[in-house]
Amino acid sequence: MTRYDVLVLGDLNVDIIMCVNKLPEPDEDVQATNFRIRPGGVGYNVSTALLELGLTPYLVGSVGDDFFGRYVVERMGEKGLEVGGVKMISGVETGVTSILVLPTGSRAITSFRGANKHATIAAQDLSVLGSVKHVHVSGYMLLNPDGRRAGINVLGRAGRLGIPRSVDLGESGLQRAGEGSRG
Repeated sequence: MTRYDVLVLGDLNVDIIMCVNKLPEPDEDVQATNFRIRPGGVGYNVSTALLELGLTPYLVGSVGDDFFGRYVVERMGEKGLEVGGVKMISGVETGVTSILVLPTGSRAITSFRGANKHATIAAQDLSVLGSVKHVHVSGYMLLNPDGRRAGINVLGRAGRLGIPRSVDLGESGLQRAGEGSRG
């Protein structure tokens, strides 16, 4: 049985990144100076960083059964990431994030959650808890009911096993948390 260092529950997306000199105004067409497509999402990005640090992550997330979903899973395999925790959901599109990057490095981001809205955690994913040293949950997973249940489930089980846990609320999660606390 493979031993994993960190179980990561997080989003899997395709990032469409365009470098622009300015953000478009409504109904304005702005030409990009550079363009690339790459796998992304907090789950993918955190898992890739952990791998580069010499750790072995086990990523749990969802993609659609579509071109982008197959692309993300193929790239994960090429990177050396475990793909056993990735669910390919039929009839649902993979999440996509469009990122416009200005010369200053500032970004404008628009996301479509897609299959990430349907992320769950399976028994095989929970069995990995016996070998991990840490559990990390992307706050974006907590934005929808399925992901919230999965996140609370894995965080609770990890806590009962004495496994350290972390939650990355991200900018969006912090904004929503602030909205919920206003009187």
